[in-house]
Amino acid sequence: MSRTRSTRWFRWLAAAILVATACCLIALAVGRCGDGECEGPENELSCPEDCGETNVVPNPLQAIVSERILTWRNWLEDGGFESGTTAIESVDHPAVSLTRASVERTSDAARSGAYGIRIEAGQGQGILFSLRSEIEKGEQTRCTFWARSLGGSTSLEVTIHGVESGLPGDSRPLHTPDTAFEIGTDWTLVQFTFRNTRGVKYALVTVDVGPNQTIDIDDAAIEAEQWKLPEICRFERTVGGIPVPLKAQAPIHFNVLIHIEDPALITQREAYFREKTAVFTELARTLHEHGGFLTIQPEEDWPMAALKFAPDTLSNLATDYGVVYSTHTHGPACIDSEGRLRSNQDCNSCRTCPGWETIETDTDPYT
Repeated sequence: MSRTRSTRWFRWLAAAILVATACCLIALAVGRCGDGECEGPENELSCPEDCGETNVVPNPLQAIVSERILTWRNWLEDGGFESGTTAIESVDHPAVSLTRASVERTSDAARSGAYGIRIEAGQGQGILFSLRSEIEKGEQTRCTFWARSLGGSTSLEVTIHGVESGLPGDSRPLHTPDTAFEIGTDWTLVQFTFRNTRGVKYALVTVDVGPNQTIDIDDAAIEAEQWKLPEICRFERTVGGIPVPLKAQAPIHFNVLIHIEDPALITQREAYFREKTAVFTELARTLHEHGGFLTIQPEEDWPMAALKFAPDTLSNLATDYGVVYSTHTHGPACIDSEGRLRSNQDCNSCRTCPGWETIETDTDPYT
């Protein structure tokens, strides 16, 4: 190898090493775990201390959803038992040797509010205590209640049954949590989720209470995920059983198109023309006030009457109420020698009349 070629080779090698070193330093400087920013190759698994929810560097090309768009809707009407016991249903324990335990709505069992439910099973007693609620088919369902055991630590076994017809004994297992729930003398949250794939009339969230147990239950909820409602203003009235605000809380854009089949008489009687135009004006005003607009698709007669009796009608409706016009298939097609709009029939019968002009552009009054 000549000295010149050797020198070039060493220069190339040195440059490559410098570039590689610079790239490594840049890689270390950008995306270094522990610098407080989640960037570069970092993610929640490789660098959880940087990639927590508050440290993610925004991507300017992607919108960041800061809040969940789903929320939990509670199907259980009275999970706090403040109004009564309509949310519960109990049956004898399957162990035939056990007599039924007592279920009482009492203030002594309240975690919040005025009342809770106390299930008291003495020696030789037991019961299957259930919360009754509608549930959605195919949706994620979350079951929640607070419980405590006055007799010390114990395990609660919970199962979900679906009732299809509502007849006695008509229930089928839908879900059983993997493990029992350990509770003690302090209030403990019992919560789990499951997905129901069957159509049922209602569901029973059942707690198995055996001998020598006193269990308090309160603040129950059986919920399904739903889209959030806009949280903009308070509801002020009910329409069809649905609470709604008095005014629209988001922009509403809508259009009503009206096609006019008025007879040719409208071009001869001004009173008739003004009566019809008053209807269009009021409709346009109403739509305009509620965020919409009117599109008028006329036959040739109404605009020709407007040109005769009130030439500013079309432009005033457009200016005052945002009215737009849709060209119909056989609207005015030409202008005669005196500048008057003429019908399709007239235009066809006078194709060679001197001074008549065909309307071919979108600048005429009706497009």
